[in-house]
Amino acid sequence: MIGYGSWYTQSLRKQTSFADVYLVVDDYSRFHARAFHAWMNRRLPPNVYFIWNGGEDHLDIRGKYNVISAADLERECGLGLRDLYNAGRLTKLVWIAWVRDEATREWLITQLVEAHCTLTPLALGLLPERFSADDFSLELLGLSYRGDARHLLRRSRRRGYLRWPRIILTEPNLVDLAVNEAERKAGVHIDVTPRLRRHPLLYGLPEFLRVLRERNTQERIT
Repeated sequence: MIGYGSWYTQSLRKQTSFADVYLVVDDYSRFHARAFHAWMNRRLPPNVYFIWNGGEDHLDIRGKYNVISAADLERECGLGLRDLYNAGRLTKLVWIAWVRDEATREWLITQLVEAHCTLTPLALGLLPERFSADDFSLELLGLSYRGDARHLLRRSRRRGYLRWPRIILTEPNLVDLAVNEAERKAGVHIDVTPRLRRHPLLYGLPEFLRVLRERNTQERIT
């Protein structure tokens, strides 16, 4: 189990932040109760699942975990990676929360180092001839969010889009997920009414457009 992201640093943690972890498993078929989830995990690792707690008007996200096999993690941290999703996250602030033995810990540390070695040339290729250590660090940290340069980055963006339909297929609390994301990423509060929960596509569209408008307004101000 690997923790990653800003939640683990007190100075960077926000009120809407939640814990992000990777669960590295031996075999998808043994981990997943449903064969369809195992199949999706092999095609586009990792599968992403949310942990919820009950609220008065809607559910709140308590955490998120990404499921990936040891074989896929090793490939996605090395030169054979298929997109930047995994390596991009594992080159941010990480901590090893639990391993089953010391050999696994050593293997995991090797993969984390390999992820940095793999992404360093990409980050350097996006920098000008002269740059500072901070410039390099920011470029490396931002690689997983970029998709506008080079073949691998463009492919990463396409594969990133494909991960959203999978979440729709695997996440039972879609309304609550959308509400939490609107508040966390755009600072917009949405009241979860009974009719919104019953007909999310019909009554959710006006709320979605409101989130876009308010987010665009905030970006213009800043």
